[in-house]
Amino acid sequence: MFRDYEAAFLDRLLETVLPDGKGLAMVMEAYIDESERTSGVFCVAGYAFEPPQAKRFRKEWANLFGGRVCHMKTLTQRQGEFKDITPKERDRLLVEAVKIIKKRMTFGVAMSCYVDEVQRLTPTWIKGFGHAYPICCHMAMSAMGKWL
Repeated sequence: MFRDYEAAFLDRLLETVLPDGKGLAMVMEAYIDESERTSGVFCVAGYAFEPPQAKRFRKEWANLFGGRVCHMKTLTQRQGEFKDITPKERDRLLVEAVKIIKKRMTFGVAMSCYVDEVQRLTPTWIKGFGHAYPICCHMAMSAMGKWL
């Protein structure tokens, strides 16, 4: 259920986007993660969910990880919140996480590039585009936008 200020914001947003009250508006929720590499291949990947599936995804994800915040880096390397799990438990969590994503996502996208090419070829005068992360995010969001 929406709180009053959320409902007012949504009403105003719809008035702005659809001033004549005609047409369609869609809200998609996306989760984006990156590989955080400083050299070699860098990747950004994300998944879009329809609202009912996003709600189910969040519930199943929270149940799987027992309230822990899951970043694949900390899970796969058994660091942070996952430092005390066994390799067998890590593998089980990864398999189950993939099952949840595959079951609930509507659209997935992954973009990658070579970090050294980005550093060598991107113009330095474009603020924020001197690193692989914003470039891959931009391409991933463009692909999601095109799909939508």
